[in-house]
Amino acid sequence: MPFDVTLKQVMSSPAGPIVDEETFDADKLTDADTIVKGNAFAGRTKLTAFKMNETASYEKNDSYKGLTPAKNDAIQVKYFADASNLKLNVQQGQIDVANRSLSPTDIEDLSKDSKVKVVKGPGGEERFIAFNFKISPTASPSPTPTPTRPRPCARPSPTSSTAMS
Repeated sequence: MPFDVTLKQVMSSPAGPIVDEETFDADKLTDADTIVKGNAFAGRTKLTAFKMNETASYEKNDSYKGLTPAKNDAIQVKYFADASNLKLNVQQGQIDVANRSLSPTDIEDLSKDSKVKVVKGPGGEERFIAFNFKISPTASPSPTPTPTRPRPCARPSPTSSTAMS
């Protein structure tokens, strides 16, 4: 007997990419070269090159049958290990879109740059700090410090934003 109340399940995030089961191994991690050579994605773009932690290249997938085909022919993605390098590349006009990784301070600075357009909106990311109270500096001092145990700093590092000369 059906219930008098039906609740629809709505996905709270986009669905994952559709992947080729012939390219991806079911039992182990598939290497990047195999994924690129296998043309493993069925979305509006296809991955054409990938270099771990450096770059990813995409091209328009002409065989895409979805509702919203790509409007551009290619996308180049560059990964940055350091947010300050990302900010500098944005300021120099070397990047069209930067997403995530910029600190609130960087975003505020870029908002004041007349050559940069910052678009703000709601997002699902959080910034937080976590403490492990079982290790220093909050735990009781150890009479025999070990190299694996963190040591409290007496002063900020020279690269810290709070460092003074």
